[in-house]
Formats: sequence, C-alpha cells, structure tokens
Amino acid sequence: MRKDKAVILVALVILLVPVTAIAQQANPWFEDVESPQPAVAQPAPVVQAPQPPPLPDTNKGMAAIARAQSSNRYLFLFFLSAQDEPTLAMWNVFQTTMSKVANRADALGINILDPNEQPVVKYFNVSRAPMPLVIALAPNGAVMGGFPTSFTEAQLLG
Repeated sequence: MRKDKAVILVALVILLVPVTAIAQQANPWFEDVESPQPAVAQPAPVVQAPQPPPLPDTNKGMAAIARAQSSNRYLFLFFLSAQDEPTLAMWNVFQTTMSKVANRADALGINILDPNEQPVVKYFNVSRAPMPLVIALAPNGAVMGGFPTSFTEAQLLG
C-alpha cells in the first residue's frame, strides 16, 4: 500500500513540474495583453459643502458676496430701481444702521437697472420685487432676511 502511495506521489510530481514550467513561460499568443494590476485602495472622496455658482468679476454685487463669505462677514444688500423720495429715506435708514455694524458686516447698494449688476439681480431674482429691498446674508451665504419697501433700524438689526 505504501508503494502505491509513493507511485502516485511521484506521478503527480512528474505531471505538475512541467505544467508549472509551462505556466511560467511567456505565451506568444498573449504578448500584447497586459496582466491586470492589483487594485489599489483609493481614499474616499472628500465631500464638500455646496458652493454658490461661480462669481463673475464684472459686478460689485457678486464680488461683495464672495468677499463677505471669504472674510466670514455678514452682508446687507440694498436693491433699488429709482432714486425717489421713499428710496432715499430708506437709504438713510440703511446707511445709519450699517454704520453701527460696520465692524462685523459689509453693506452695498445695487441699482437693479444697472446692466453690470444683472448677475446678482438674477441670483436673488429681485427684478420684479418691490423696491427698495434689503437682503441680509450670513457669512455662509444663507439669506437671513428680506426687507421690502419700508424697514426700521431695529428690523435690520433684529
């Protein structure tokens, strides 16, 4: 019985040695095929918070938004379409209020009829809004409030 096992073992060795030698030789049929590379673990992609659309450099409104976000400041935008008496009265309230918060907020007046300011007008969709209109933005770009036609200092600071 031991002889039989030894014969079988020798026969297997004789059969397997040429097979492994053949497997190690280059195969002329597949010379141009590259062997697959082992998969390399890739780090998981970093998910970033949504960003506002690209900001053009041609208008002061969108530039002010980018500047306020990058400097971590609040921004108050005063939209107007005419320089009539009610608008000028609200502009005075706006200016007085903004002077009190100048250490932490930026302020900007925007004429919605100015062709250079159309990107910010379209961004907030204020072309048909009642004027004047103040929009308050947080440092992260979120709209904190909107104040159409008439407002007080307390409302803007509130």
